[in-house]
Amino acid sequence: MLSADAAQAVPDMHEVHDVPPMPQARMLQALRSDGVLVFEGLLAHRIASAADEHRRVTAGHFAGIRVSMELDGEKIFVLGDDLLRAQGLRHLADMLAAPWFVALANDYLGTAEPAPHVYSIALDGAKQAADGPGNHHLHWDPTLSLRMMVYVGDTDRRNGALEVIAGTHLLNHRRRLDEWAGGIAYQPRPVCAGRLEDTEVVEGRAGTVIVFDTSVSHRRGLVAPGHTRRVAFAHMHSALAAAQMAGMPHAQAADHLLWPHATALP
Repeated sequence: MLSADAAQAVPDMHEVHDVPPMPQARMLQALRSDGVLVFEGLLAHRIASAADEHRRVTAGHFAGIRVSMELDGEKIFVLGDDLLRAQGLRHLADMLAAPWFVALANDYLGTAEPAPHVYSIALDGAKQAADGPGNHHLHWDPTLSLRMMVYVGDTDRRNGALEVIAGTHLLNHRRRLDEWAGGIAYQPRPVCAGRLEDTEVVEGRAGTVIVFDTSVSHRRGLVAPGHTRRVAFAHMHSALAAAQMAGMPHAQAADHLLWPHATALP
């Protein structure tokens, strides 16, 4: 898994442009290989303003913004760029609409989209029942998408740091296609590629950015009592995801939709 400390790698570059300290071609290569990239502290210099907006949203200060999904210990607010800007939440909007992420996602997914399809923010706490439903179970998402996750607060093992098994995206996507072709409904706890002992815990200070193919085996760690987890997301969907969400059957999907990379599926 490719990881870079943005502040150490290029001291001035990201402070002006908010871009990762490596060429896009290298990021693309790493994503195709591992399915995940980590940029420690990339947005640390600007996260305070976004964190303030995040707190105001999760505290219910905006009548037009409500919890979209709530489970034991998990709250997710699904937002759009228009809604964020209409409510004056420009720091969150600017952060999640990062042009470098849009360009990387379009290259990775073989699309030509102008902006992320979905923004969301999450506030997580301790769970009453660890065996209940939630994103703390190892999984891959039902649609092929690229996600940018931003740690809005310092995040470690105590408050739900992301856990990933790098390199599992190819096998999981193959399973996704096989299940779609067989008419099998998406399972909340799907069979995941990879070994649990190969799981990596992505800890990072506020402003750390993680980009990953949602086909990678991943989960959020459990949040310990007395701690909270604050994160924000941007999602870019593949053309395959759009077709699936529109109800297209597997038999009608062109080959180029099934897997947009030169890398062969297992």
